[in-house]
Amino acid sequence: MQLNIYVPEERADLLKRLEEVSRRSGRRKNELVLAALETYLRTEGAMLPRFRLGRVRPFRRADLYDRRGR
Repeated sequence: MQLNIYVPEERADLLKRLEEVSRRSGRRKNELVLAALETYLRTEGAMLPRFRLGRVRPFRRADLYDRRGR
């Protein structure tokens, strides 16, 4: 599976730091990002409130776009 992430120019320092840590540790960048994401979801993500939407009926993609155009 693939995930592409847009990094704004003003946060380019994050990519430089990621490159540096990857080079120093010998770990691939995707491994480091996945480990960070896993840690975040386990800690911070667990604290986010959950919302119940109730019963949701199936919909067609075309229905969504039809409503937007109105």
